[in-house]
Amino acid sequence: MGPSRAPKSRAAKRAVTPPIEGTKSTERVNTPTQKEKVAILGLRGDAGISKKKSRKKQLSTKQKQRKEAAMEKGEAALEKLDHKREESKQRGRIVQARRGNWSELNEKIEVELEQVTKPVEIDVK
Repeated sequence: MGPSRAPKSRAAKRAVTPPIEGTKSTERVNTPTQKEKVAILGLRGDAGISKKKSRKKQLSTKQKQRKEAAMEKGEAALEKLDHKREESKQRGRIVQARRGNWSELNEKIEVELEQVTKPVEIDVK
């Protein structure tokens, strides 16, 4: 037998007591696994966290006009952006084309320079 403990000591409070027979509060309930929890949540279509949906009321004529104007402005901005993208791609193609031409041109110049800088043989008799 171990050392005696005071009834209100921390050790006494932490001591494990044997379960009382016949009570349901001390019986361990099988807790579902993580997969089962997910499956249970998925059973109901409206399960989980969802934002409360507000009812859409009819827009007034002025609101409709404002909405249409905003949509048109958005479409115009997207068209302008697409146009800018196309122009940028075209400029990129031109730069790439120049790059190839310059390399060919540089090779031709090197060949010409080699021909010009060759020592000339003079026949002296």
